[in-house]
Amino acid sequence: MKRKFTPRLLGPALLALLFALLGITWVYSQDSPANSSLSSPDTPGNTSSQVSAPLGAAFTYQGELQDAGQPASGIYDFSFRLLDGPDPMSDNQVGSPVAVNGVSVSDGIFTVELDFGAGPFTGDARWLEISVGRDGESLTTLSPTQPLTAVPYALYGEDADADPANELNSGINFIGTTLQVTDAGGTLTQNLGTFNGNLVITANGRLGVRELSPITDVQITQSDGLIGGTGGLTFSRSTNWKIMHTGSHLSFVENNVRRSYIETGTGNYVTVSDATKKKDVQPLGTVLDNVMQLQPVQFHYLTQDNSAPSNYGFIAQDVATVFPDLARTAEDGTMGLSYADFGVLAIASIQEQQAQIDALQKENEALRAEINDIRSMLNQGNTTISSTTSASLPAAPLSASALRPDGLAGSLFSSWAGVVLLGLVLLGGMLFWNRQQRGSLS
Repeated sequence: MKRKFTPRLLGPALLALLFALLGITWVYSQDSPANSSLSSPDTPGNTSSQVSAPLGAAFTYQGELQDAGQPASGIYDFSFRLLDGPDPMSDNQVGSPVAVNGVSVSDGIFTVELDFGAGPFTGDARWLEISVGRDGESLTTLSPTQPLTAVPYALYGEDADADPANELNSGINFIGTTLQVTDAGGTLTQNLGTFNGNLVITANGRLGVRELSPITDVQITQSDGLIGGTGGLTFSRSTNWKIMHTGSHLSFVENNVRRSYIETGTGNYVTVSDATKKKDVQPLGTVLDNVMQLQPVQFHYLTQDNSAPSNYGFIAQDVATVFPDLARTAEDGTMGLSYADFGVLAIASIQEQQAQIDALQKENEALRAEINDIRSMLNQGNTTISSTTSASLPAAPLSASALRPDGLAGSLFSSWAGVVLLGLVLLGGMLFWNRQQRGSLS
């Protein structure tokens, strides 16, 4: 049986068809690149068309500051000036000064950001003058001025000419130690292994200074061997320390004054001790009593293992109480000792002891002489006693007990003192006998 189409179903069917068409149109619009807001080159989210921020003129400066001879710590105020020469008194200021206050300095190190603008950097050399003071206090100008190196000049090199075609790099390659840079103006090659013919880096990584074929990792052929010359390796801070070959020795030079050297042929370490290099020379004096107060110890350093061999020496604080001049204090407050000077103390102590030994020997010799004189006198006295008794006394009355072995009997008659003594003894005996007789009569 066939159903007939009725008008009541026409309305719902048209409404369903309308909704279907709208849904298809909405889906198509979401997928279409032309209508997508995410793909528009003008939208902020499109990173491929973002405009890069221009390069600023500021640069970072890091330095080291000492306050009263020690690494500074705390808050400091700074002021910086650009000069067209190294002498602030005769050279000119370039641009305006830059003040940076409230800078935190830790262990002497500080970092600031300086912005003089791009104008002062036109390709000419520039020097930086620095003034500094504790937070809120007046500033002190430091000396010498500091030369600025190539980093700030990148502002000038950014657009060194008016032809942008020459600034388009299209290729960078290494061939051995040679660098090749290709741009719109052609190809530039630079052998990075050789600079001005004086600095050489070989293919195996060795560095030569004025040495084309270095035989070690770093080899320096000096320009000269003079103490005050340009040759050698210099370490600069508050002073200039230089290590150099002076022709005969490896020398250690401070501010163009040789302090010590390692002797060629022996390797001995020699400290300069020439009379022409010294002043205020005085005798050391007596040191033995103080040397006896030194307390030698054995110890391990904190960085050593307990099983390591012990070290022998002294404690710097102990030595300082006896010989203050032997103790040294480094910039960090750690105490040390000038062990080379202990040899001088040992020699002075030996000399002092030898003087005491010589004095004792002389005293002993004098005592021996006195003893010998006494022995001689005693021997001489015994001979006199023997000759006297044998000549003046008859042999018969003398008994064995009359002459004692120690010569007492002989000594009584060997001098007038003995005769007088014998007379006194006889007189005393007679007086005693007379008293006894009177008593018996009464």
